[in-house]
Amino acid sequence: MEKEIKSTYDDYTLLVKTVETYFHGLYHSDTETLKTVFDSHASIVGFYEGEYIHHSLAKYLQFVNGVSAPSQIGKYYDMEIQSIDQTGPIAIVRVRFLYEVLYHNEFLSFKKNKDHWLIVQKLFCHDD
Repeated sequence: MEKEIKSTYDDYTLLVKTVETYFHGLYHSDTETLKTVFDSHASIVGFYEGEYIHHSLAKYLQFVNGVSAPSQIGKYYDMEIQSIDQTGPIAIVRVRFLYEVLYHNEFLSFKKNKDHWLIVQKLFCHDD
């Protein structure tokens, strides 16, 4: 019996689409959009202005909701995927973007749920 080979191209395309949706949510401070790309139990971990941060998704969305959307204050869209590493139903995507006048570097950990990807952890820091 032959083992079915799944297309990694489809997974790659879905991961890119998910990250682009994440970027859209950040750029517009759209927490409803952000909810669609995060697992409900996701953790947000990193360093912001030298302080260690460890938040739940709810607390993170509260933060995003409380800042001015870059799109509304005339900031240009400067968000990019730097790398994608995927094995089976897990993936790590490295991204970099301008947000709140700082360049953020993130490692987004994903899990695959049937036909879509969800962020389970956001690990971040920013350039000094």
